[in-house]
Amino acid sequence: MTTSEKIISNAVDLFNKEGYGNVSLRHIADRCDISLGNLTYHFPDKEKLMTAIYELMFEEMEGVIVPSSEFKLRDFQNMLKHFYAFQEKYRFFFLELVHILRSYPSLAERHRETVAKRKSEGLGLIYYFVGKGLMISEPVPGCYENLVQAIWIVNTFWIAQLRVITGADHLRYKHQATEVVWAMMLPYLSKAGLDEYKNLRDI
Repeated sequence: MTTSEKIISNAVDLFNKEGYGNVSLRHIADRCDISLGNLTYHFPDKEKLMTAIYELMFEEMEGVIVPSSEFKLRDFQNMLKHFYAFQEKYRFFFLELVHILRSYPSLAERHRETVAKRKSEGLGLIYYFVGKGLMISEPVPGCYENLVQAIWIVNTFWIAQLRVITGADHLRYKHQATEVVWAMMLPYLSKAGLDEYKNLRDI
């Protein structure tokens, strides 16, 4: 593991445990057992460090929702589970998303580009399911674009809304997020899609 990788790994761990706003570069340097000067040689400020973490996050999710020729509803289910594992890995980002993006305008712009790309991929996946006969044709123009938007909002803010509304440990409810997404998808599944969905209940 390189020094940069060590810094990023320890930073993510501290951000998750203590909260992004509560962790300084010195805290991270101490955790890494290196000098602050050594850390700032790699990441001169917290924005540069957060940008590096974000790029790592982007790479980890790249291509995840681009369907192969054999993509099934089970694969969609697995994709959701993959995303929630990803969200848990970087939970500080999803819990403090608005604060982080407000603090770093250049990162906010980068994130807007990412969101637009992921939504486009999500819409492509919906139309892929339509083409495979697993979902019905779009009943009203723009309906599926709104569906993708709703799914994105649920996925992105799931942990945060649990913290606000229930005050509970979000890990106890991680499977509920998948059920909420399916609740939005179900009205648009074809008979073939519904039959395939019924086989997912044991996952």
